[in-house]
Amino acid sequence: MKNFLNKKNILKFGTADPTINGISSAKKHIPQWYKDTKPFNNNNITFDSFDHPVKNMKSCMPFMDSLTSGYMIELWCDLHFQIVDKEKGIHYVRWGTSNPIPVAIRRDNHNELLPIPVGFEYTHYLWQLPVTIKTPKGYSTIATHPFNRFDLPFLTLTGIIDSDHNVGGGNIPFFIKKDFEGVIEKGTPIMQIVPFKRETWKLEEDKNMYEEGKINSQKALNSFFGYYKNNHWNKKKYD
Repeated sequence: MKNFLNKKNILKFGTADPTINGISSAKKHIPQWYKDTKPFNNNNITFDSFDHPVKNMKSCMPFMDSLTSGYMIELWCDLHFQIVDKEKGIHYVRWGTSNPIPVAIRRDNHNELLPIPVGFEYTHYLWQLPVTIKTPKGYSTIATHPFNRFDLPFLTLTGIIDSDHNVGGGNIPFFIKKDFEGVIEKGTPIMQIVPFKRETWKLEEDKNMYEEGKINSQKALNSFFGYYKNNHWNKKKYD
């Protein structure tokens, strides 16, 4: 029997303008620096000064999953940031004729106690999203800065949305790097969204888990590469 997609697991979205791509699978936004990283394996093995095999992020399935899980909301027009006061970290933002307007600023101090990330401008910018999403009943969405994308010149704040109700696109806060000046191009991922089922959880200590973990760690050391991938990893699909 064919394994059909569960129609329940569909993330629906709508956009304010037919010219806006809006949202796409995260796997379409794997950064070039990850693609350019040369993987180490049994056919390309190097050892460090302790005779341990050298590994990098290409050997880490959890890292790859962070880049490819869920979906990305894309910037729908080019943005230009110009520094107008370097000491105060003030930028001037320009865009073309995009409608709706992509960025707004909270000019009053709405969140004076919110810590500002080191190296970022104090100003609270807002992505004015022209995209709305809806998940099946009982599912919410983590909305956050694209995982591990510290190369991007902005930082999108994180929220959890009960997205089984169409709450509209919303205004999503972000900060811009103090020293950034230039264009953030159309199509840049600005927010990663990962649906999850709302369930009640309880914390419980298991005295045996640490020893079990030590055994699995030792098993992993018996192979130069691929233990986690071959024994524990599960492929995730977000189409």
